[in-house]
Amino acid sequence: MANLNPINNQSPNTAFVTLEQIDTKNVSLDLSTSALSLYGYEALKKKLESARAIRLLLCKTQYRDDITGTAGEQFKTLELVQSNLAKALHDLLSSKAEIRCMPVDSPTAAMTCVHGTDEIGIMPGPDYTLDGLGVISSLRPYQAFPFEGAQSAPFSAMFEGYWYGAVDIKDDFLHTLTDIYRTRSPKEIYEFALAHLF
Repeated sequence: MANLNPINNQSPNTAFVTLEQIDTKNVSLDLSTSALSLYGYEALKKKLESARAIRLLLCKTQYRDDITGTAGEQFKTLELVQSNLAKALHDLLSSKAEIRCMPVDSPTAAMTCVHGTDEIGIMPGPDYTLDGLGVISSLRPYQAFPFEGAQSAPFSAMFEGYWYGAVDIKDDFLHTLTDIYRTRSPKEIYEFALAHLF
């Protein structure tokens, strides 16, 4: 069970800490967020991969801008590392996720709902980026409140309303990830593997 204290990315109880404490094995996740980056995915990789199903709702129409890293993450990494993360995220989402986007930018629609043995809702939901999750320091204050059981039900109902008014973008989102990981040549992948294995 997670510590359901208020979440604040300026304090020790960040969104990342809260999500890490939630048992996501065989649960379904409803993630509504303004941003998802490869590095946010990497931070929560085990949690996302253990979920039974994921519904990802992007609240920002220009969702492609943040995939390879947001301005708040403030660093660049090897393109080949991005390639490997993009491939892993592509495989995860293609196998167990539905992906939609709001027709207009709607940051107030961001929330996270966990459906399993424990029903948990987090409102507002974080950006799924390193600074949004509080893994690295952020200049953008973020505060949210987790709710459990019956108290989380209104947020699940809100998510359903947003979800059914959104546009299916799964093919486009996966194509964007494909473009990232297919830009690397076999020679680059071989050299990268050698550098990290020996």
